[in-house]
Amino acid sequence: MDSLEIADFVLQIESKMGRKLPKTIEKKGHTVNRAGQIASSSLLFMLVCLSILVIFGVFFSSESLESGNPVVTENSSPSTSSRSFDASSEELAKSLERSDANLPAETDANPVEIDQSIFETALVVEVAGFDSKQGDCLVAIYDSSTSFNKIDQSIIRESKKIEGDSIQFEFAIFGNKPIAIAAFHDENRNGMLDKNAFGIPMERYGFSNNPPSAFGPPSFNAAAIQDPKQANGRIKILLSGLNLSGSK
Repeated sequence: MDSLEIADFVLQIESKMGRKLPKTIEKKGHTVNRAGQIASSSLLFMLVCLSILVIFGVFFSSESLESGNPVVTENSSPSTSSRSFDASSEELAKSLERSDANLPAETDANPVEIDQSIFETALVVEVAGFDSKQGDCLVAIYDSSTSFNKIDQSIIRESKKIEGDSIQFEFAIFGNKPIAIAAFHDENRNGMLDKNAFGIPMERYGFSNNPPSAFGPPSFNAAAIQDPKQANGRIKILLSGLNLSGSK
């Protein structure tokens, strides 16, 4: 039994008997001092802990060195990596060129159809048949039978001072819907066709297509131009009716 076992044995006896034994025990010609044995055990424990700390310190320092420096193998180097990247870029460019070459060429086999109704048509309206050069000529354009001859519902209207035997108006018509045009001699420049108590116009008037209007205004269909593009860009309206306004 060595010195450590003897010290443990002594401690066990003291705890069981509830009293202290002499500080030393003699056996086989050796004297064991309890304080010295405890000190020796503490020193040995400290040495063991220090050895463990040294081992862990060496381990972690080697790990940090390995993580800080990139691993370079025989088959990889910075120059080799850059060459590989350049080769990959060139190969990608060549593949894109091949894909572009395989695309079908643009042809006009199926041209895109454009809705022609969105474009404007230049239309010249000539009005003639004035009794005098007094006042203005007013022209109004309508695009439906419900608004026809209601000047405040016309889509376009314009007036010009009369300076000759005829006068011309220029309009931009959008689409290809039927339109009807009304014109009259606005002698007093009040912006409307004056009528007497019997509803008979007191100023000369006319319509596109120059339809007869002896018993009232024509219908929208009678005055309508079905396709403004087919009117050759020019329409002439001859004013008719009696001049009952008293002007000369």
